[in-house]
Amino acid sequence: MTLVAACIVAYKRDPLLRQALEAVTNQSRRPSFVFVVDNAGLKSTETLSKQFGANYLRGEENFGSAGGFALAIQESIIRGAKLIWLLDDDGLPGLNCLGELIKSIDSLHADAVSPLSISPLDEGKTSNAFWLGLSKTDNISTMRRKSHRRNKVQFYNGVLLRKELVEKVGVPNTSLFMRGDEIDYFRRCKRCKMRMYLCTNAEFSHPSSAGEYGTSRRFPFSVNIPGEDKKRYYQFRNRGYLVRTHFLLHYFVYDLIRYPLAFIFFRKLDVSGLAAWATTYWEGLRKILKPYNAEKET
Repeated sequence: MTLVAACIVAYKRDPLLRQALEAVTNQSRRPSFVFVVDNAGLKSTETLSKQFGANYLRGEENFGSAGGFALAIQESIIRGAKLIWLLDDDGLPGLNCLGELIKSIDSLHADAVSPLSISPLDEGKTSNAFWLGLSKTDNISTMRRKSHRRNKVQFYNGVLLRKELVEKVGVPNTSLFMRGDEIDYFRRCKRCKMRMYLCTNAEFSHPSSAGEYGTSRRFPFSVNIPGEDKKRYYQFRNRGYLVRTHFLLHYFVYDLIRYPLAFIFFRKLDVSGLAAWATTYWEGLRKILKPYNAEKET
């Protein structure tokens, strides 16, 4: 049987991690082994991981999701895994999630497949909105009109990777820390012509991003503005980095329209917010990837 490694990155959320471990270890097609990367280094997280028979890996505060998944991927390959399943500690795969993903990655001869992330607060909505043509949708029924959608794969929410993809593309860019590191990884995979699909029959419950949008996220010019300073910093900085690194001129033009629109009109003349966005976005464009704390101290 193909060796499958499940990799969970955890950070100070033991109750959520317990639920995630229960969901992962009770899959109809169980993973061969499980890794938990603990970026907070808590004894309680280590104890919890071992209760479920998971391999505990001590991460670092400065790892973020990028560093945590990079470590877990590397350890998975060392252990001989052929398929690598990536999950956050706040994600809950459905009972048949892994089985459906394995079936899809084999039948499609794909390099990566991801499940459909569903909002736990509204099971008719996806956790994140998808672009379909020139419009956005978060409607589950709309997404399920096709069993598979090419290049709609989402890292890291339950994505299943082949070892060969990692050997060709590498691991996530640890300098990005969080918020955009998954998009960078997707873009790198796309540049390497990896075959990637969203498997709409596989379910993965994950908190919705809807609360971070000032307007409906289906609105073409909506923007994601996290409530926490740290998340905003990485969201804005990494967006600039993505534009520069992957030559996304259309993203750049799009951002120059929608962010001023959001801060000036929807956030009622939030000039300081707009200035902070512009400064941080500019750092990303210049590929200045300072950690958040260092940025605060300057």
